[in-house]
Amino acid sequence: MTPPVDILLATYNGVAGLPEQLASLERQTHDAWRLIARDDGSSDGTPDLLAAFAERHPGRVEIVSDGLGNLRTLGNFAALLARSTAPYCGFCDQDDIWDPEKLAVAVAAMGTLEAEDGPERPLLAVTDRRIIGADGTPLAASFWRNQGAHPAAVDPRVGFFVYPCAAGSSMLMNGALRALALPIPPEAIQYDCWIELVAAQFGQTVYVDEARLTYVRHAGNVSGGGRAYGANRYLRRARALAGNLRRQRGVYRRYLAQARAFLARYGPQMAAEDRARLEALVAMEGAVSPRKWLRAWRSGTLPPGLERKLAFLLLA
Repeated sequence: MTPPVDILLATYNGVAGLPEQLASLERQTHDAWRLIARDDGSSDGTPDLLAAFAERHPGRVEIVSDGLGNLRTLGNFAALLARSTAPYCGFCDQDDIWDPEKLAVAVAAMGTLEAEDGPERPLLAVTDRRIIGADGTPLAASFWRNQGAHPAAVDPRVGFFVYPCAAGSSMLMNGALRALALPIPPEAIQYDCWIELVAAQFGQTVYVDEARLTYVRHAGNVSGGGRAYGANRYLRRARALAGNLRRQRGVYRRYLAQARAFLARYGPQMAAEDRARLEALVAMEGAVSPRKWLRAWRSGTLPPGLERKLAFLLLA
């Protein structure tokens, strides 16, 4: 039996890229999908594009009209996740382009996990993605390698609290993970960061080392990252960090706020060692250096790479 998949599409003023993304959904070799779309108050023709797509696929598209207004990215995807009922579900960005085998590869990976662990355990499959510029220029063949850290280099139990690796559009999860992760709190960095944390703590994640979608890098992308760094990437990162210390400090402190929210909800369910390490991470905020640095180091949750470790210790 082919397992059904809910594709969760959040849109906002996406008329430029949405037609190509919708066309890529139509080309999926795994065709047992249903699209659940929610527009966040677009002022362009995005709602008309969604309506036309629904007409072409009767019975396979749900357009959410909940009257909740503009929820922004986190709230929009969280609302979509709460409406999903299929055995598997995954997020969809409005201006990416999925390979025809994108769903099939992720579903196969999930099937392998479920054969080992059963569907009752929270499970997550994540693929890599390639990056192009808004003009179609190739920027990187692998998002993970472009960022200088593969998920395998991060301690999955606690490292994702300061260095998330999974992108929402690359995710496919089962119903057990969906149920455990909801509701996604406002303190979450993003919906995908929260999902990855829950899966790492209480389930199993497989990272498929294949780029199965194209991520279009725009100057205003909410998800960030995706910039192409050459051999001098460390110098470029250092310059970017030095030029925007206040923003970076805010990012790191949001990581700590997310960690506090995670600890408040799931602390009693966590393994004692993982809970102690997360408590040490949260305790570093407001501490005086070098005590702060010692707590961060003992937590074992520093991000990969020397420059990231130094930036986190100095700014968080």
